[in-house]
Amino acid sequence: MDGKYVTVPSVDDKYAQRSTRAEGDCTVIGRLGTMTATLCSAEARPCIDVYTIPAHTNEMGVFSRALDSLMEAYGNLDLFRLVTYDAGACCRANADHIRSRSLHYLLGLKGSQPQLLYWARFSFKDRNAEAPDARTVDGKGLGQVTRSVFLLPCPDGTDEWPHLRTVVRVDSAGFDRLGHPIAETRYFLSSLSTDRLSAEQWLTVVRRHWAVETNHQILDGAFQEDARPWVLHNPRLTATLMVLRRVGYTLLSIFKHVTQRSDERRTEPWHRLLTRIRDSLLLATPETFRGLRRRSADVHDMT
Repeated sequence: MDGKYVTVPSVDDKYAQRSTRAEGDCTVIGRLGTMTATLCSAEARPCIDVYTIPAHTNEMGVFSRALDSLMEAYGNLDLFRLVTYDAGACCRANADHIRSRSLHYLLGLKGSQPQLLYWARFSFKDRNAEAPDARTVDGKGLGQVTRSVFLLPCPDGTDEWPHLRTVVRVDSAGFDRLGHPIAETRYFLSSLSTDRLSAEQWLTVVRRHWAVETNHQILDGAFQEDARPWVLHNPRLTATLMVLRRVGYTLLSIFKHVTQRSDERRTEPWHRLLTRIRDSLLLATPETFRGLRRRSADVHDMT
């Protein structure tokens, strides 16, 4: 799960939150937020739910309601067992809520939880950086990225986080566009015990969370959500269009990654797929659709 915001030049204090473009700029703009839930284990990475973030709160405050909405829709299907989120929703209350729904969590840990972050850094300080629990190398040349994962078992949790069972550190090393070396270290908290996954699987889970961020990148890039919200002066309608965009993304993603049989078509860029869809809608006639086989709607088809 992850949050995403779009800005428009209007505010209603219900869907659009009052904000300014930059420090010192008094121009008031509206920020509309949604919380996206992506099924990261599925080939298509579909958006399976979207929850609008009310103007009076933020990702941290709305997380529990968004999770309840997700469980109301899919709780009886046993569709997932682990919820991942970045540091934007990492707090004890949200972790408690996840566990109360009989789910496990993997939450990003940053400066919003300073004591936990200090403790995590201190706990890993004596680990040999050249002896990780698992390591992967992806890409070639300047695009090569090395990721190393380190695991810290916490079988008894902590006083503040009794359900915490594993702290994860991921070191990433690569190069920027100019060929300069770059490095990043990230920390995560999980209620899963360390031995529930192999070290390689822990790294996979961390990387799979990026699927929801990729979802948002596609909405920004191929769907041009930030540049073209379409409706600028009716925040409620703008929010409705944001939800419809996610429906459209999901349908096209399932078509792209599941329905199409050709590996070449499954890997084609999104802008090319959207161009084909546009041309089909413009040029299709009733005869084009005559005799097409109907497909039944089955949520398990997504997996």
